[in-house]
Amino acid sequence: MLIRRVLVYYTTRDPDVCTVDLRKTRCVVSQDADDETKQICPNDGSGSLLLDCPHATLYLRFPHERELKGWRYMIKLAAYNNGAQIHHQQLTKEDVPTVVDKCISFIYAHGSLSEGIYRRAGSSSVLSELLARFRRDAWSVQLSPSQHSEHDVAGVLKRFFRDLPESLVPQEKHNALTTALEIKESYARHAEYRRIISSLPLVARNTARKLFAHLHFLTTMSHANKMSAENLASVWAPTIMPAALTSNTLQTAWSAKEVFVVRDLISNFEAVWEPTDSEKRREAAVRRVLMTVLGNAVTTPKKAAGDLKAWIYVKDRNNCHQVTLTPNKTSSDICIELCEKAKTESHLLMLEEVICNDSMRRIVHIDEIVLDVVLRWGYWDEEDRKDNYLVVTDNNMLTEIESLRNSVSMVCGELKLATESSKAFKSHMFECHNGVLCCFKDKQGSHKLEEWNVKEILWYIGHEPKRNPQTRWAITIIPRNKKLKRSRDRPWFGSTIAGSVSEDQLKWTTALVFGEHANVLPTPRLVIT
Repeated sequence: MLIRRVLVYYTTRDPDVCTVDLRKTRCVVSQDADDETKQICPNDGSGSLLLDCPHATLYLRFPHERELKGWRYMIKLAAYNNGAQIHHQQLTKEDVPTVVDKCISFIYAHGSLSEGIYRRAGSSSVLSELLARFRRDAWSVQLSPSQHSEHDVAGVLKRFFRDLPESLVPQEKHNALTTALEIKESYARHAEYRRIISSLPLVARNTARKLFAHLHFLTTMSHANKMSAENLASVWAPTIMPAALTSNTLQTAWSAKEVFVVRDLISNFEAVWEPTDSEKRREAAVRRVLMTVLGNAVTTPKKAAGDLKAWIYVKDRNNCHQVTLTPNKTSSDICIELCEKAKTESHLLMLEEVICNDSMRRIVHIDEIVLDVVLRWGYWDEEDRKDNYLVVTDNNMLTEIESLRNSVSMVCGELKLATESSKAFKSHMFECHNGVLCCFKDKQGSHKLEEWNVKEILWYIGHEPKRNPQTRWAITIIPRNKKLKRSRDRPWFGSTIAGSVSEDQLKWTTALVFGEHANVLPTPRLVIT
């Protein structure tokens, strides 16, 4: 059943009703069915309708081609109908308009160091052409630095917000925000901002968060782009918080207050929106890369995309390819980029991080930013990072881990432990449950010796060669967000746990993987030829 822009369905396997927000559907296309599908769901020979949704791919079969064509037309109409209001737009899974997400991502990579970003005008013809394409189907638009300048894309983003019938921050919120501006105590003022912004509808609220995070980041690069919070506020306040229509005198005063509000929200983004640790790490990684290319960025801004070139092996050490690591490129993106070199479908591949002279390796999750992985090595000792590399390989291990998802919710048993300060291994009881790995002093588990939150550590299969636990397998643990430096008191690379039963390794690995991530296998990618 299709209700406005929501597809409702249920299956015989799952009696619960399922819904799909078609605004978040990236692709709607017909395709030929395979032989197995034709046998299970016979029809008059027509194909299937494929919907690429954020969390699943749906394949719909119809008895006759006329039903297929009718549903395809109506679903496309619902999915691609970019109306006037902000919540009418095609959306990302974070409930942000796709046009906003794509423009901001492009400017992060290609405009963060450009002088006068958002102040300088782009090409009016390119702007009009891009806006028309975004309105037809935002997901299909591919922004390219060879065809679009950062100022073109910045102009598209400003025009999108300016053309909304209701501004991003609606008029009824202006008085509350300008009143909050007068609160002297910063903590109370920021809390009041947070309360007002939180009262916005979902799409407007999430869009405001993403936009102000982006503008705040640009201010940290103001030494290159010359756009301080004041400069950005003067550009953006009339766009996202336009003044009320009144007499010229009052309008000027009111506009000034709104500029001060926008400036305050940009300057104090972290205090108002309270970004997560993951968001902070990503922004820090982008900033580090941009700083390394700052010299070139000032003189040739169009080349200052904040990109880093890296060599990545495919299947083995004899097959190596150079890849550009942009600030948003994930492990899944790497597998898609190199799948032709691997002669394997991208969803059958995974990226591994190999460290310490091939002694340890770690699966890089499909949503993990690869640039973060490479930059992290820079904080390690020379001997620990000099031979590190990335390799794309078959994801057989992930398939095995996925098969144990429902049977390994908790794992416990006796393992050996050696910390970063000790070479000798001692036996302890271990337990991994609900994303927490615990080590107990006694076998009864009454006295907890160590505890690691799986989301706060990096764990590698293997151990450094100088250690010999005399077991069948080992996993080495290091802190995720701390600089790893060896010292006289801590001469070893992290803490190592080891087990004697080979079959147990997959169980412990599975518990650690799903303690950190909900999904580990990518969705098969739709390729249109």
